[in-house]
Amino acid sequence: MLHLIIYGRLSNAFKYDNIVMNASRIISKVKQGLKDANLKLKVTKNCLLPIIRHLKCGDKALQSYESVEAVKSEIWEKGWIEVAIDGWVQKRLMKLYIDSCKKLKETPNMKLLSKLYNLEVSEDEVVVSECDLQDISITPLLNALHHHKTIAMLDLSHNSLGNETMEKLKQIFMLSSQKYGGFTLDLHCNRFGPTSLFQICECPVLLARLEVLNISGNRLTDACGSYLSTILGSCKALYSLNIENCCITSRTIQKVADAIDSRSILANLSIGHNNPISGNSLATLLAKLVTLKIFSELNLNGIKLGKSVINSLCEAAKTLCLSGLMLGGTSIGADGALELTKALSSGPQELVKLDLSLCGLKSHDFGRLGDDIISIGGILELNLGGNSIGQELYMHFLGNMNRYA
Repeated sequence: MLHLIIYGRLSNAFKYDNIVMNASRIISKVKQGLKDANLKLKVTKNCLLPIIRHLKCGDKALQSYESVEAVKSEIWEKGWIEVAIDGWVQKRLMKLYIDSCKKLKETPNMKLLSKLYNLEVSEDEVVVSECDLQDISITPLLNALHHHKTIAMLDLSHNSLGNETMEKLKQIFMLSSQKYGGFTLDLHCNRFGPTSLFQICECPVLLARLEVLNISGNRLTDACGSYLSTILGSCKALYSLNIENCCITSRTIQKVADAIDSRSILANLSIGHNNPISGNSLATLLAKLVTLKIFSELNLNGIKLGKSVINSLCEAAKTLCLSGLMLGGTSIGADGALELTKALSSGPQELVKLDLSLCGLKSHDFGRLGDDIISIGGILELNLGGNSIGQELYMHFLGNMNRYA
């Protein structure tokens, strides 16, 4: 383990709401403190960053959650910080991002730096969710990704990004030398519109590599229907699609159903919290899903299901080998839940997740329903919240489930 002492009065420029968020400043000081010229060259050339075990000011260990105000007086009094380094890790993308910020004369996003420094994430996985990114402020990162070249996963969720960002991403992938290999794209909870999907349709590399696409929580509207149809038809590796809460209706669900081919490897589909969705379009969709060889997880949360759809769902449950079925807020009622759990218990199931929350279940209905749920076996995640089931009955049911688990 390497110990360094960083000397010098710390000015207000050395502010940190989170120690890791100021990694670039600490790293710069650490490099200055290296006496071995060969090590310094190796660190710089290979984009190595220190694995910091702890920071100390005197006898006080500085915690990552401490603000500068909490320790400012001690830092100013001592005038130095002790840094304990366990080793070095290559973080090329972080260096590329910092260099891009310098070139554009932009201040690095501290939240984003913290995410890029995460030691538990590989260089192939870019997870920058909740970084307050917008179409303009993401430019340094996009430039860094262009030079980084190899990506297996890109998570931009929970930001404020729009179609302009997606257009730039398309250009990055069009110019990339990485033409094959699985790719996960998570864009949920942003400001993407329907033409963001058009950019995917126009990018052969994305169509060839895309395995997981999560674009839930964006305002896609029914204008995205033809683009989704193209993605489903052209992305031969796509096994997971999440379009929950996207302001789409029956028109888009019908196009999704029409685009599903029996040769598809689609395994997970989430369309919940979109309204209105007609029974006919859902029945058509279920009929297509039954033809798929490995389909295993369906999310219909928040969609009101009528009798005909429940019947179609029960028939599908007898054929599909489901691992997850989410029906929260579908108002299927006790009769619908009883029919469904009976079908699930008789089908070829490996069910581990079942959501029947807010389905209008009552205590007096729960006796038979509980027995059917127990008979399914193997359920690890069960959500019955929002139903009028007494606490005592619920605890008794959980006890029985644990007994048969």
